[in-house]
Amino acid sequence: MSQKLGSLHSHNSPITLVNWFTNLADSVQKLGLDTIFRVPSSKGEIYVLQDWGELTSEGLLNWSDNLVEGFPFGDGTIVACPYDVQNLQYSGIFLLSSLTPEYKASITEELGPSPNGLEVLAYLIRTRLLHALDRQRKLLYKLTEMKLSKHPGENVKTFNVKLRDHCREIEQTGPTPRDLAYLVITCYISSQVTFFATKMLELKLKLERDPAALTWTQVQIKALDTYLALQDIWTPTGNVIQRTHHLEENVLKAEISELKQQLTSCNQQINALKLKSPMPQMNQTGQVTAQNNKCKKRLSFKNLKRGSVMIVEGLMLSKDMRVVLTLDNNCSFQKL
Repeated sequence: MSQKLGSLHSHNSPITLVNWFTNLADSVQKLGLDTIFRVPSSKGEIYVLQDWGELTSEGLLNWSDNLVEGFPFGDGTIVACPYDVQNLQYSGIFLLSSLTPEYKASITEELGPSPNGLEVLAYLIRTRLLHALDRQRKLLYKLTEMKLSKHPGENVKTFNVKLRDHCREIEQTGPTPRDLAYLVITCYISSQVTFFATKMLELKLKLERDPAALTWTQVQIKALDTYLALQDIWTPTGNVIQRTHHLEENVLKAEISELKQQLTSCNQQINALKLKSPMPQMNQTGQVTAQNNKCKKRLSFKNLKRGSVMIVEGLMLSKDMRVVLTLDNNCSFQKL
């Protein structure tokens, strides 16, 4: 490998840890040394040069011991595969050669002059993985705070560039999170363009069902395609805060208009009731003459709840009033 991996504190390392693993996986496979890096597990086979965050350093060392000691056969004998033992030795030489001289010297000082490939890999995971994953967690948290609605004009083109650089940095600090595409799609659904936000929400639901349905780059492509299709009618431009205030003002106007319509409808219903049942007339003695000759009995509304209103023969009564209708068709109000 032409590019060597430097130590954790090296400021002039020509290659990142993630790129080093990527190149290493390709080179080891071409050399036929990849068999020892394929570790069986309850989830299936793990190729640790690709999914190097899936296995601990202790797990790698246990697997190395198993390869050296061998596995039991049907007759009970335990035999080590000579090819696996040989690949352990050759892979150790190859991995050390992919490190800078200073980094190689520090590792051999701790592991000995001839560590096998799994021992070198376990050392790298033990000393660097936690640092890399801590950095990645901070980048993932920052990703959750990146929203299209906060970007000037909700310009998807420029927002994609910012988002792409951030995702690449996440990939450079450790194994790519399986839900990275899902985290990326949540950055778009805050858009104030309803049609665009709806399309992004559809992709989000798709990724909720299957996180591997799309990669984060495919999510960006779909977001850009939708943006370009709507560009002629793309409403968010200029200052997002001013646009938000304008949007809230329009919503308030629409709500006021709806309330006015409801009030008009209520007035129409009240007028219809008045026409159907004319209001009783009050005489000089303060009594109200009832218009309905069929009402001959005494009526009381003591059971009215607080705040309730009752309409009787076109007469509206409040919670603290009652009407008494006498046999001569006269009625009067009384306080409860």
